[in-house]
Amino acid sequence: MNDLFAPFPGAIVMAWMPESEHACAPGPKFRPVLLLAENRRPDGTLEVLVAYGTSQQTSRNAPGEFTVRCQDAAFLAKDTRFCLNKRMWLPVTQEYFQRDGKTQVLGSLPAKSLRGAARAAQEVGLA
Repeated sequence: MNDLFAPFPGAIVMAWMPESEHACAPGPKFRPVLLLAENRRPDGTLEVLVAYGTSQQTSRNAPGEFTVRCQDAAFLAKDTRFCLNKRMWLPVTQEYFQRDGKTQVLGSLPAKSLRGAARAAQEVGLA
């Protein structure tokens, strides 16, 4: 299998993130997700641990959440809140990471967001 992109922790990409952690199919909305880790399964499939991103309610963050401001990340159209408490492993396949045959790697977590990301990771036990 050809990998669609070379994942790296801190990358922000677009994905069809499932709405439920128990879903075995892509979700209905192509949204930004934050890559947290990568893994190669025994069958050779590459998978990535991603955190849910949303442009809703970006003015407040619950535990395990942080917001990336679009002025700090020009590749984002809107301020985006990443929810590290809503994360899941997704296979790196066209089904999850492409729209109209294209993969969208938006960019990297900006330096101004690192402190918030570290705090959120600690709050959910990732650090």
